[in-house]
Amino acid sequence: MASVKPFFYYSSNFPKILQNTGGSLVYSTYQAGKLIFISSLNGTNIAKYAKNFKRPMGLAYDSEHKKLAVASKSAVDIFSSTAQLSKSYPKDPKKYDTLFIPQATYQTGILDTHEINWYKEDLLLINTLFSNISTLDHVKHFKLYWKPEWITALRPEDRCHLNGFCFENGHPKYATCFAKTDEKYGWREAPYNSGLLIDVATNEVLIEGLAMPHSPILIEEDIYLIESATGHVIKYNRATKEKTILNQFNTFLRGMDIVDEYIFIGASKIREDSSFFGKLPIKPQDSFSGIIVLDRKTGKQIGGLTYTDHIKEIFSLKFLPGVLSPAILTERDEMYNLGIMAEDINYWVNKEE
Repeated sequence: MASVKPFFYYSSNFPKILQNTGGSLVYSTYQAGKLIFISSLNGTNIAKYAKNFKRPMGLAYDSEHKKLAVASKSAVDIFSSTAQLSKSYPKDPKKYDTLFIPQATYQTGILDTHEINWYKEDLLLINTLFSNISTLDHVKHFKLYWKPEWITALRPEDRCHLNGFCFENGHPKYATCFAKTDEKYGWREAPYNSGLLIDVATNEVLIEGLAMPHSPILIEEDIYLIESATGHVIKYNRATKEKTILNQFNTFLRGMDIVDEYIFIGASKIREDSSFFGKLPIKPQDSFSGIIVLDRKTGKQIGGLTYTDHIKEIFSLKFLPGVLSPAILTERDEMYNLGIMAEDINYWVNKEE
């Protein structure tokens, strides 16, 4: 009898690493149309929970209020969780400590929404198709919050491939894009190392010559980011202006979060049928899909997870602190609308009553 190829495999220490963080990972893959949660089982095995979404991309998590936002093909869905509803879920009592239940949906239209983040009580999104950072609105599909100063008009033309941002003191601080262009899909004609890191407050270009930058993270004076085209993981110090390559991988990196001494990074295979991606230094035969874990101090890889089939691309990756056994309900689930949260109320409605 032929052996069955495993769907994924992981380093022996990966469950322990997740256990050490005291939380779980969630990541999106628009290629496979799934949102995936990964958590540790007693530090020895991995638990996986996946749910279908239409082209999921950007993710944002508010740990204080247990709110998860998911940007998909033409909407942003918001989910929330309470311990009482999670532990009393009628289908699986006491199985989950965090069960995300649908709360709101913003219809955005197709904006090619990339990264999203909570801003005060609202959400900001990278509106890649219209080359700006947008806020969500109850009347319009989006409202302009900020755009690079060289973008002269809001048109559905993805002029510079704005894709990621990070915050400082609760406000957007730095954003990444692929090229300083004001032409329709102009970034596609630019060299792959034309990327920029931009100061949102001042419009100053902090770093240029980046190879398709993604996923900036600011921790004190250090800015961590990914150069997807070369597989570089970079740390840039704002005070010294020193740029350090922490590590390099022969695959397309995108999606990153940092937890204490760990850096978690999403890895994607290079698209073999794309003439644009064929120009990159990374070749399809060398690329792989999965999660990479680095030691934050040394940059050395210390663990990870690799997919063998189906999951070929990862977009956004977020850490969920304090979440040990997560799940999520969508409108496709039978009981998605039976969990009721209100002031001092957490109640599962019995539909047979």
